[in-house]
This record gives sequence, structure tokens and C-alpha cells, in this order.
Amino acid sequence: MRKNNQPDIFVGQTVLLKFSVIDQEGFPVDISTANSHNITMKRIGGSPTSVVATLTNDGTDGLLEYETETADLNAEGVWEFQVLIVVGIHEYPATVKTLTVLPRVQ
Repeated sequence: MRKNNQPDIFVGQTVLLKFSVIDQEGFPVDISTANSHNITMKRIGGSPTSVVATLTNDGTDGLLEYETETADLNAEGVWEFQVLIVVGIHEYPATVKTLTVLPRVQ
């Protein structure tokens, strides 16, 4: 485990990514009526891909998640993740989060 208490994540590992959508004052945003809730992820220097996140509960608490597949985190390096919530014609991008994916012994 690293200094920031982030567990080690390795190439090809499945990981449950959890996100909370909060407003500027730190309160959960009700995303239960969102048309879509996608996560764009990409390795720095790589191409982005978009996946569909699922609501953790009913969406009123602003919580959503995505479990990566073995092909998602397919290269070592720093990866960026950004949630995009769409409600009607309005798009709400979230702050970009990062994590480091470590190599496996070959």
C-alpha cells in the first residue's frame, strides 16, 4: 500500500471504482433523474474510453460506481478518470481523479 493509503493496483486487475457527486458546498447531488452517468478513463498519453457507471443506491445520495474489466486498465502508468452526468440537455463534468497502475512481473 502506498503513502496516500491507495491500495496497489496492477495492470489487468479488476477494481471497483466508487465516485460521489457533490456540489460546491460538499453536499451530495441527486443524480436519480440523470439521463446518463458515464466515466471517461484514459492513461496519460493514451486514448480515452467511456464506460457506463451504475448508481450505487437510488441516485439520491450522488453515489455511483464502475467495476473495471481486465482489459480496462491495460497499461502501467497514471490513469485519469472523470464522471460526466447528463440531466436533460445539461452536462455536469466532475473533477478529474487519478490513480497509478503498476506493472506485473512478466
